[in-house]
Amino acid sequence: MQTLQWAVAFPTAMKAIVPIITQARATPWVSAYWHAMRKPILESSTEDDRRDALCRSLYHFLLMTRHWIWYQGAFENDIQELHRWMDAEARRIASLWHPFDFISQTYAEDDYDLTHSVGVSSLEEALSLIEARVLLMPSATDILHPASELHFALPHLKNARLVEIPSSCGHLGGGGLDPQDAAFMNREIASFLAEVEAAG
Repeated sequence: MQTLQWAVAFPTAMKAIVPIITQARATPWVSAYWHAMRKPILESSTEDDRRDALCRSLYHFLLMTRHWIWYQGAFENDIQELHRWMDAEARRIASLWHPFDFISQTYAEDDYDLTHSVGVSSLEEALSLIEARVLLMPSATDILHPASELHFALPHLKNARLVEIPSSCGHLGGGGLDPQDAAFMNREIASFLAEVEAAG
């Protein structure tokens, strides 16, 4: 999201941008999801209760940030190992993420609006301000930020193309979980940047 925001706010400051696993606007779907995750944390009265609520909410986060194809491939023959992994991963993330940090970050995404910093009235108009060449890279299996959101943005950009990452890792498809995903992204980004350099 920040990549698009910078390109809208400073349209001549960069030659090219590569927004990865993102969206161009806040959506009711994502806002509903963050609200559901925040609710038990906000209703907790002590620090220990808030941390416990965050840990429990993170089980939903694990489901939303990986696609069911990934779960099928990783745990098809060992459901008990799946449960152990989820328990450990929820605890691990909860130990790194303060509940108030999580709440603040999710509210920030709820309030995300490309039009605010440039004084235009529509998302389409804000996107049209971007002068940089753009390579949009959603994950084909992202449930949290569906690829359809960047397909929506594409026709409103002056000089852009879109390449979906063919990942089974969902929202984390651009995060390096799968070496094949990383190799695909490296090839596409290198090719795009070579085109940018060749164009001068």
